[in-house]
Amino acid sequence: MRTSTLLTICALTILVGAGCSKKEQNPNNDQVQPAAQQQETQQPDQKSVTFESADASPAYTMDEVSKHSKPEDCWFVIADKVYDASNAGTKHPGGDAVYQGCGKDATTLFDTRPMGSGTPHSEKSRGYLKNYEIGTLQK
Repeated sequence: MRTSTLLTICALTILVGAGCSKKEQNPNNDQVQPAAQQQETQQPDQKSVTFESADASPAYTMDEVSKHSKPEDCWFVIADKVYDASNAGTKHPGGDAVYQGCGKDATTLFDTRPMGSGTPHSEKSRGYLKNYEIGTLQK
C-alpha cells in the first residue's frame, strides 16, 4: 500500500506541475521566445528595405534631378540611380567635393574623382551610396 500511495503522489505532483506551467509552445521549435524577441520577429526590419526592385523605387527624370543643384538640396545620378546628398559634405571625406555633382549625372565624377586622387571610389565608398539612394533615373 505504501508503494501505491507514493506512486500516486508522484503522478499527481507531475500532473499538477505540468498543468501549472505557463510555457507557450512554439510550433516551429517547441521553445518559448521572450516577448521582446517575439515582437522583434513580428516587425519588419526597416534597414533591410532596399530599392533594388524597379517596383519599389520612384523614377526621376534628369530634369527633376537638375532642380536639386545646391549643397543644401543636392541630388545626383550615378549609374542610373538617383541619390540625395543634401548637406552630406560634412560626412564626406572629400568634403565639398561631393557637391560637384549636384543636379547632374555624376557617374564620371564618381568614377574618376578629378577633385581628388583621380582613382575610382572603393567598394566601401560605393556601399555608402545605398544610404543616399532615393530612386532610379527615368530615361
